[in-house]
Amino acid sequence: MIKLNGVSFSYGDKEIFRNLNVAFPDSGLVVILGKSGSGKTTFLSLISGSLKPKSGSITNSFPDKPSLLFQSPMLLDYLNVEENVLLPLLLEGKRKASCLESSSKALREVSLQGFEKRAVKKLSGGEKTRVSLARALVKASSVLILDEPTGQLDEKNSLEIYEVIKKLAKERLIILVTHDEKNALNIADYLYELKEKNLILLSKREKDFSLLKKEKKPQGSLTLWESLRINSLFLLKRKARLVLTSLFLAFSLGLLYLGLNFKNELDYSLNSLMNSYYSSKEANITVKEKVASEGHLTLERYSTPSLEITSSLGLEECYPSFDYFVPEYYEVRIKDKAITASFQPVIEEDKSKLKEGKGFDNPYQVVINESFLSEIGLKKEEVLGKGIIINKRCLIYSSSFESSDLVSVYVPFRITGISKEKNAFNSASVYYDYRDIEELLAETLLKNISLELDEEVSILSLLQNPLYQNEDFGSRKLLFTSSRLSELKEKAEEIYGEEVSITSRTLNIKESTDQIVASLMEVALAFLALTLVSAFMLEFLSVYSLFDENIRLFALSKMFSDSKKNKKRIALGLGSLFLLLTVFFLLFISLLATKLINALLLKIYYPSFLKDFDFLSFAFVLSLSFLVTLLGSLLPLKRIKDSEIKKELEGED
Repeated sequence: MIKLNGVSFSYGDKEIFRNLNVAFPDSGLVVILGKSGSGKTTFLSLISGSLKPKSGSITNSFPDKPSLLFQSPMLLDYLNVEENVLLPLLLEGKRKASCLESSSKALREVSLQGFEKRAVKKLSGGEKTRVSLARALVKASSVLILDEPTGQLDEKNSLEIYEVIKKLAKERLIILVTHDEKNALNIADYLYELKEKNLILLSKREKDFSLLKKEKKPQGSLTLWESLRINSLFLLKRKARLVLTSLFLAFSLGLLYLGLNFKNELDYSLNSLMNSYYSSKEANITVKEKVASEGHLTLERYSTPSLEITSSLGLEECYPSFDYFVPEYYEVRIKDKAITASFQPVIEEDKSKLKEGKGFDNPYQVVINESFLSEIGLKKEEVLGKGIIINKRCLIYSSSFESSDLVSVYVPFRITGISKEKNAFNSASVYYDYRDIEELLAETLLKNISLELDEEVSILSLLQNPLYQNEDFGSRKLLFTSSRLSELKEKAEEIYGEEVSITSRTLNIKESTDQIVASLMEVALAFLALTLVSAFMLEFLSVYSLFDENIRLFALSKMFSDSKKNKKRIALGLGSLFLLLTVFFLLFISLLATKLINALLLKIYYPSFLKDFDFLSFAFVLSLSFLVTLLGSLLPLKRIKDSEIKKELEGED
């Protein structure tokens, strides 16, 4: 039975009940009359446990929680009749498939067999009330609490509902609140009236009411699977908001993925880019020496490194630089068009880097790059086979000799190939065979110096003589080849600091690019952080508005289940759907954007700076999307207050 002992209740200073003492039997129909504002709904909330008395106690000896039915049927319009009826069982953790017989039985009890698949919007007012009653019955609760179930029905439908209620009251206790004084006396086994803050018994029918005692069953909670299914039905009618919110979040996360992918792939891409250059392995090594200093002024000069320095860096073979004879930059004219091109020596030719032509098959043949063609504005057919003449007069002198020689270096280059290297971070370049120039300088004799030394001396023999390495005519730097230039540069800085310098075109491009990218990444990360925060706020507001629209589901969960987990399960179900859609969009955007960006870079002769799929970056972004969605689902849940749920339960009373 349900027993109230000295129960008092008030809203602030407004007293509703004072010293209520009443006991309800185990079965039968208890009807409570009362005017508007007399506290009918508050009384039902007290005996159902939704409200706690200010003083006194309420004893409920029944093994299960009462089922409630309010004036509004409170059906979920996105579920059909069967799913609405099954909701109390689903909220206890049962699967839909295992409860279908219970639903059919409850619908038969209210004479709605065959209505299982019908949409709620196709029901009449009386049918909606019966569905709501079937939902209250499906748990086979010992107590039904009905608040104005016929308040919105006409006389005919009201009488039909009363007949159903009378039949149901034979096996359970039903507490019915109504303002229908006309029918109350005819249907009630116990008739009460709420009056002057108390409950007054008006009449009772002398009958022996009994109830089969039921064992108390442990309460479960809504499964995540059922939460996903129910929320998916709810979101089908709000799919535009779901899609747009998930799409924006996925776009923000996709940008972050592309940024991480780019950052992770940058070193590899730049190294691949540098290795594609025809002279990627060639570099210079020089030594900076202090000549004199006075005050704050220091006079320095650059000279060739000693064997000790090159050996300490693991350089087995070094070569004198020829850029005094073949300038590093030289004006090239083809078909009345002129550009300044960079001339780069190649010691070890790799013909796999050729895009067109045959490379250095004969003396004085040269290879150009795509940037050369772009800058000069000619097609490859107009350039291949054309000559480039370098005719330079060089003065060879030194304090070690009294004599000097003015020699003419004539190099008739011919373009025979085009390299594969991209235009990215590149300039017009001409690659020549170092060995051919070496041979030319070996054949160029110095007349005056040879006479002075009384032996034949060529330019090459003078350059290679260690006695004259640091003379004006000598090379101020040595040339070497290595496939690990960055490591060598770091090693040289570690051992010699600024004294020894390793430079090359590829190193300069890589270092300047790294600096630019580092600056851009700082700006990009700030932008991405703001975008991600905006996406999170959008999801937060979107989820909160959806929770607000679906407050009825939260209310029904509180009505039919004691489980505190259901509120979170409903929220996680909706959040999981956001996550699934977001991940789908994220995967689509990431893969598509990667393909498009790489295709665009390829089209404009840039290397692919993005890996086709960066698993680590995607895993990080996926984890972040999970965290954002989890927070975006649970934080709005905190704004769904019990007072709002209670207001929904009592909204039309």
